[in-house]
Amino acid sequence: IIGDVAVIKLPDILLPYKNSIGDSLIKVNRSVRIVMMDSGVKGDLRIRELERIAGEGGSATIHKEFGVRMAADPSKVYFNPRLASERYRIASLVKDGEIIIDMFAGAAPFGLVICKRARPKIIYSIDINPDAERFARKSMELNRIENIVPITGDAAEAIKDLPEADRVIMNLPQTAEVFLADALSKTKVSGIVHLHKVIERSELDIFIGSMEKEAGSRGFGIIIDTVTELKTYSPTMSVYVFDIRRVE
Repeated sequence: IIGDVAVIKLPDILLPYKNSIGDSLIKVNRSVRIVMMDSGVKGDLRIRELERIAGEGGSATIHKEFGVRMAADPSKVYFNPRLASERYRIASLVKDGEIIIDMFAGAAPFGLVICKRARPKIIYSIDINPDAERFARKSMELNRIENIVPITGDAAEAIKDLPEADRVIMNLPQTAEVFLADALSKTKVSGIVHLHKVIERSELDIFIGSMEKEAGSRGFGIIIDTVTELKTYSPTMSVYVFDIRRVE
């Protein structure tokens, strides 16, 4: 559920009944205005391929999370409501005056929650999707937040012009590790990188070792402070978050 929009996935066997299923969801949940069928996230912009199967209007909505109002449209910009607890966790770790870079920010939900629950100096919120910046700015107005700087562009390039950060967020589970050296290059010594990655559960230790080796080969010393399983991805795979501390 994103605001008043329900997003569901259906197996092929249920596709002939998709409209009836959508209508039923609206009948039993008064907070749902529209039901969209999800065919998966597509392309570099991480846009969901959605089809309206019940209800009226478009998929633009206002999502509420921990007292924060977030402008979102799952058909135009990446947004994952299942990461609410992770956003709250990171916000609880932020100290006063931190400089934060969110490399793959989507509509800036991490930045919004952090600004509401903590006192960062500034958050640079980067996404390659122009609509992400538009929705981030709308949410900033809704919550009277002024210390987020939305940036449209490729994170690996945009980060080069930013100051060193106390904390870097990397919510790109498919390929985040590819950009780890870019993140570390803008992380202060003793700063933290929060890297999200989907991997085979049986290969967790191998992945940690490969990150440590790769960082070392690029001249960065790191310590993995914590590893948390965020959610299952498939019968054998999960999405993990690695809290990586730069030590040199």
